[in-house]
Amino acid sequence: MTRELGGEKMRYLGSNKIVRFTIYISFLFLIGGLISLHIADSKKVEYGKFRDQFVGKLENYKELSHKELLEIETSINGVNKEFHTLESVAVYLKRNGNTDISYYDLDLKDAEHLFPGNSIDTRSKKELFTVSEGFEVGNYFIVHRYIPDSYYAFPITLFTFSGILFIIWLISQIRYAYDIRQLKYRLLLSR
Repeated sequence: MTRELGGEKMRYLGSNKIVRFTIYISFLFLIGGLISLHIADSKKVEYGKFRDQFVGKLENYKELSHKELLEIETSINGVNKEFHTLESVAVYLKRNGNTDISYYDLDLKDAEHLFPGNSIDTRSKKELFTVSEGFEVGNYFIVHRYIPDSYYAFPITLFTFSGILFIIWLISQIRYAYDIRQLKYRLLLSR
């Protein structure tokens, strides 16, 4: 949109197609973030129920037999497949010199049993965000590692993009208002 003022053409920055597109995309990311946040909340509730059942099973084991190890492996593979998480369970044979806390720092290669088997490959990628909890079962110490609230990564990303685009739009509006003020000031001086 152009307008003639004092023989000089001026383009309105506030109604530029790119500026409008920026605010529309910002709102689109905001709406997508709200929808994905709702989906993440519902998935988190389902995951919480499943995880509570799994932890309850681990706490109730008195001794680890082949059957219990298969149950743990099935549960971990099921939760990773259904909820797209990166949980792992490492089962260490108890040693006299190790305290409960020292088992969390042991290398996964030292574990008697490791579920899923590819946990060693993915540990370095997720180590910063991992929470660990341990359970004593007979002669074994079980370390369960998981990433809490991983479902919220996507909504946070959408909200971030929305915020960045909104700031860009806001800066363009401030520039627009500043340019209009400068133009009005020049018009007053030219009279």
